Amino acid sequence: MKIRYLAAVFAAAFAVSGTAALADTYTAAEADGTSVRIHVTSDAGNARYTVYLLKPGKTLPEDSSGETDVFERIESIDASNDEAGVFASHELAFELSENAQTGVYTVIMGGGELSGRELNITYAANDVLNGALAAVNGASASEAADAAVNYNGTAWSVDTDNEAYKHHKSEVSESIYEIINGKAANAADVARAFEQACALSELKHCGEEEICDKLFLYESYLGAEYSDEVKNKNEDLISVFAELRTGESMKTPQELASVLKASEGIMKLNKSDRDGAVGIIKEYNDVFNIDLASTIDKVDEYQLAKGIIAARPYSTPAEIKETVTELCDELSKPKEENTTTGSGVSGGGSLHGGGSMGGGTTGGGTSTPSVSVRPDGTVIESTTDGVDSALLASLDSKPLFSDITDAAWAAEYIKYAAENGIMTGGGDGTFRPNNAVTRAEFLKILIVSLKLSGSAEQTGAFADVPEGSWFEGYVNTGVGLGIVNGTSETEFSPNAPVTRQDAAVMILRAVSAAELKLHTDGGAPEFTDSADISDYASEAVAELSSSGVINGYEDGSFRPGNSLLRSETAKVIYTMISALESREG
Repeated sequence: MKIRYLAAVFAAAFAVSGTAALADTYTAAEADGTSVRIHVTSDAGNARYTVYLLKPGKTLPEDSSGETDVFERIESIDASNDEAGVFASHELAFELSENAQTGVYTVIMGGGELSGRELNITYAANDVLNGALAAVNGASASEAADAAVNYNGTAWSVDTDNEAYKHHKSEVSESIYEIINGKAANAADVARAFEQACALSELKHCGEEEICDKLFLYESYLGAEYSDEVKNKNEDLISVFAELRTGESMKTPQELASVLKASEGIMKLNKSDRDGAVGIIKEYNDVFNIDLASTIDKVDEYQLAKGIIAARPYSTPAEIKETVTELCDELSKPKEENTTTGSGVSGGGSLHGGGSMGGGTTGGGTSTPSVSVRPDGTVIESTTDGVDSALLASLDSKPLFSDITDAAWAAEYIKYAAENGIMTGGGDGTFRPNNAVTRAEFLKILIVSLKLSGSAEQTGAFADVPEGSWFEGYVNTGVGLGIVNGTSETEFSPNAPVTRQDAAVMILRAVSAAELKLHTDGGAPEFTDSADISDYASEAVAELSSSGVINGYEDGSFRPGNSLLRSETAKVIYTMISALESREG
């Protein structure tokens, strides 16, 4: 008996309107004939369906009587509820006739909610199929798509009207080749490879706003297992992916998975504080490809993290690898004698160069002074501690954020906050200086800048602080230390903009929690709108304005109810750290 093969078109399973669906059509070649299995599911309850299998090139006539040359098979399915009484299902199995034609058959459902639904399957005699498979399996990268299309409708079915195939044929061909290369592909493999190649090409060239929709549209095609960040459609991750995909290979589903993971790692590193930077690199090193044993494992991670933060933002794994390698090379060299004189963190002027934050000069080579707050709350002025100044200068030359010109007056403050891991930009390389800071964001900024830690006893206190959210730990710490309260007994309002007067209150409480105090130069200024400042905030506004942490506007007003912008926050944090003193000071 001749061996025949019936190949289901990839994506043959289709969802239908309503609650019923025609599920995957499974097929198998057997030595004694060819069997077809069709599985039908419906949650519409018990139902009876008719399955029409039309011969190649035939359409369903209005009157099927006497049209035997149209049908290869007509079968009925009685679908009944499952044990749980929810889904009705049935599997229909039958064999094609001995003289079945090679070509594309159409399955049409009749009756019930599936009436009129169609599915194409392709049947090929053994000699036709073997010739087609030999052509595809032996094709080069540039020939694979043509080989697949040449046997379309005789050995398998592929969508030659696909826009990706039409406009990026060579790219699709290379993907088909990579997907099936060395696999000894069968007909189903070829159909799947064609569809996957088209999906990957669409993902590479579609607009950024289309990426999420296409990722989920082709999820089953690609056999993808997306991370929570992808499932939640993280905008920063998608922005990184949109840029990264253009320069990275995405010819196979496995390569797509690598690009998505790299995008997630880059996004997290661009948003990380200093304490988390090295950990993120280790977590995503299977896509960053850094030799940890000869780099990170040999240097001080605290100093390495400072350099990593200073070089942000990143847009490719190669940039991260290059930066980490250079930093580790410098940090592993013997330290040159470096003497720093002078002290104090108060004072104005540039953030870089000798005496930038107070008196003092640097000897024994140049270095970049910075203010650090140790875990015990001690505020110190330190040098780069072994990071070569020429290397930092080269890193410094890289624009920190693409939109700094939108708030040029705050550029140095923003740079300071970013380099010290206090504030981060979006994954797309922007800082968004004119966006308002939310309550959750400002609380995190305070906790990070002052190295505060506290109890998590408040877990679950607020309905709008979900367990596992990025701000849950900061809210718990802030509430536990008395830095902030909820906006009600059950809500924290984490995404509400923080007002200028609330920011003042939170700063004063956070400084107290760190067992520090603010240096003041004199009395607090009188604001023209002081009557608008809430009683609970008046003391904090007075002390912070006296210390120069938060100033008023040129017209003499304070505008207590205005939202604090990200650019303003960067300056506030810098001036706060500059004004810090120990309680014994």
